[in-house]
Amino acid sequence: MYNDVKKQHYVWEYYLKAWCFEGNKVWCRRNGKIFNTSTENVAQERRFYEITPLTKDEIGFIETAIQDSPLENQWLLKKKLLYLIDIGLHSENSRRNALESEYADMEQRCRPILESIRNGSLNVLNNPLNKILFGIFMGMQYTRTPKCRLGKFNCIPEDKFKLSENFIFYWTYVLFSDAIGSWVSGSKISLLKNETDIPFVSGDQPVINLNFSEMQLYYPISPKLALLFDKQEFENKIVSTKEVSFFNMKIKEMSEKLLIANQKDVLEHI
Repeated sequence: MYNDVKKQHYVWEYYLKAWCFEGNKVWCRRNGKIFNTSTENVAQERRFYEITPLTKDEIGFIETAIQDSPLENQWLLKKKLLYLIDIGLHSENSRRNALESEYADMEQRCRPILESIRNGSLNVLNNPLNKILFGIFMGMQYTRTPKCRLGKFNCIPEDKFKLSENFIFYWTYVLFSDAIGSWVSGSKISLLKNETDIPFVSGDQPVINLNFSEMQLYYPISPKLALLFDKQEFENKIVSTKEVSFFNMKIKEMSEKLLIANQKDVLEHI
């Protein structure tokens, strides 16, 4: 039996607290409107991770993709697919809360890692197990958002196949979450330090890919710090005002509808 969580965050609430002012409030911009609210009430939806039973078409599409993946990865991908199928056939409590519980568990395991990095050092990631764990978390955060859930495959004629509104989420959960995590674990990581008057912003897609020809992931972790995952390592890099504006604009472009900041004015001018 899982704890029944109705408000399910697709961006980790503890992560959002780095942008808080006056206790637990953050500034938000959604559909052009700027407002402030608590971290409890932002970047979440009711029963966001509720699983519906997978259809035969959904299972078939994912199984075909697994067969086309590298042989050494197939056992893990099959395990994740079977897990989703199993959840969909279980009790209402399991269908509503199993994935929420999985994400919450990973968040708590990565909390000491994030806290350490927010103190201004990447040393905690010199431990290979910590880097693997943080990579898994990054893959989860990238694929658990509305941006991923609302995506579509233009090559699939949906009128000919029985696909639920959750299909893209199931697809990314099985096929891409761990792939992204594995790439992160093997990448070079740079800590970007922002000493300008413009804070880093975040959003409902806090992990973004800056380069679709070659993976380059960007993840702001506070108004003054961000992580860059790439082939090239800068270690600690002081970023310019122009660079901060670039990263903030990319977060805006990649977000589904929500931006988050610790200052109202930065959302007015982004």
